[in-house]
Amino acid sequence: MGDPSPHFSKQELACHCCGRLKVDPRLIETLEALRQLAGVPIVVHAGYRCPEHNQQVGGVPHSEHTRGLAADIHIPDLSLQQMYDLASAVPQFAQGGIGAYDSNFLRCAGPSRSLGAGSGTVRGDSGTGAGAKPDRELGGGKPYTGLIQR
Repeated sequence: MGDPSPHFSKQELACHCCGRLKVDPRLIETLEALRQLAGVPIVVHAGYRCPEHNQQVGGVPHSEHTRGLAADIHIPDLSLQQMYDLASAVPQFAQGGIGAYDSNFLRCAGPSRSLGAGSGTVRGDSGTGAGAKPDRELGGGKPYTGLIQR
């Protein structure tokens, strides 16, 4: 299998421990839409995770990553707020959810995922508000520190 899209490779989206790739095509389309808006490459830190790897990194059971519905990303030279503003301009991410991390990463979930209703601000509530149950593996085990929601 070749790369899933022009700007995102199988290698960067596949599970870091086993190399398997299971990703929803809607997530790829949405990442491509964000890439077009950004006009610069997007760094993917985590895409698909097999259940074993998800458990190893402390991810929640039934993580969106294990179903190929979420990606942890960073856009170089943009602040966390700038990345959020850009991601929120992509309707599929605005509908699915955008999580913010203190290590300057975003977790973007596709349209089948909802992180709950919110005010559009970063909340330092350990990510537990509005029914969200975020993963905890991002940034080498750094804890999730809040949600940015629409």
